[in-house]
Amino acid sequence: MPGYYPTPSYQSPLSVVAYRVNGQNKVERLGKGLVWNAVSSSFTPIAFIPIALASPLPIQELPAPTPAPPTPAPAWPQAGNSASDPDYEIVGPQVFRFEYCYLLRGGTDPTGGITYSAILTDTPWDARITGHTSPNGMQDIAAIVVDIAVIDPKSKGLVTDAQLTALAGNLIDWGTTGCPNCPTQPQWQATQGLLRTQWQNTLNTIIANQPAPTPAPRPALSGIRLYERYFYLSPPISP
Repeated sequence: MPGYYPTPSYQSPLSVVAYRVNGQNKVERLGKGLVWNAVSSSFTPIAFIPIALASPLPIQELPAPTPAPPTPAPAWPQAGNSASDPDYEIVGPQVFRFEYCYLLRGGTDPTGGITYSAILTDTPWDARITGHTSPNGMQDIAAIVVDIAVIDPKSKGLVTDAQLTALAGNLIDWGTTGCPNCPTQPQWQATQGLLRTQWQNTLNTIIANQPAPTPAPRPALSGIRLYERYFYLSPPISP
């Protein structure tokens, strides 16, 4: 898709796309248009090999055989940090928290003959299947699952950015198992809507504990809505 190109003279039909929550608790989208290879040494071009976008990849997430160096420098670090970049634009001014995971389609291991069912995971390939050690064209992914927390403009006027940041910090990441009453890994993998339920339970607990100190006043909390959507890359299936 098109993006914001570094030069009007050399463009391509591909872009780097990234999402993040900025310091004002608004979701931004990066659309960094890429130049063709060999156009200029000043700009990072289209790449046709697995490389790190925002940060060096850990060893276990690198394709096999492991390339050298094992932790390559990120190609587009602005895809993951809070640095200013003119190719970002605000797309969700009321969205202050988002999280995503993947719905894997499952399949049969060619070496052992074992058939695996669909599961939810934060790894974009099915590590249960022999030889599946990298995204490889998103072959294992049936859908990308996105959860967002939204606060309406009137309610957002009742809280500071610091309060909203603290509230977002109370909404756990997908797959968290180390906190009291957190789901187990099998529960995360098998239960649709589980993250949204966890977030809602957190908000309910904060409201129930008032007037104890809370990250945000009750009227602001009542203006928060939670949503979960599946963006399918293939016909829908169930975990």
